Amino acid sequence: MDWKDISQLPIKELLEHLKIEPDFPRKGFYNAAGLFKVLGDPTRIHIILVLSENPELCVQDLSEAIKLNGSAISHHLRTLRLKKIVKQRRIGKNVFYSLKDHYVIEILKLAIIHNYK
Repeated sequence: MDWKDISQLPIKELLEHLKIEPDFPRKGFYNAAGLFKVLGDPTRIHIILVLSENPELCVQDLSEAIKLNGSAISHHLRTLRLKKIVKQRRIGKNVFYSLKDHYVIEILKLAIIHNYK
């Protein structure tokens, strides 16, 4: 069963399929709420959307695309990296960022649909 099929399961079956421990509601709901908290910042959403259109970008490229200073971009990237939304790849002194997977884009698409439906 691939992730697209799994995502179509009702939540209870999804938890059983992924073999998530019985105390998931306590831990898992806090983790899910933390993800939504991170996605609650418009600058972070902007960073995610720019990264979704580009395979990899450095802080300077993101800074130019978003029109925000590099320090602020780095701060938001750190938060996104700690929540495993973006990943980094280092080449010498350069660090390139990309989305870790496509799921966060799916969440954002659903939020847009929800708000404009």
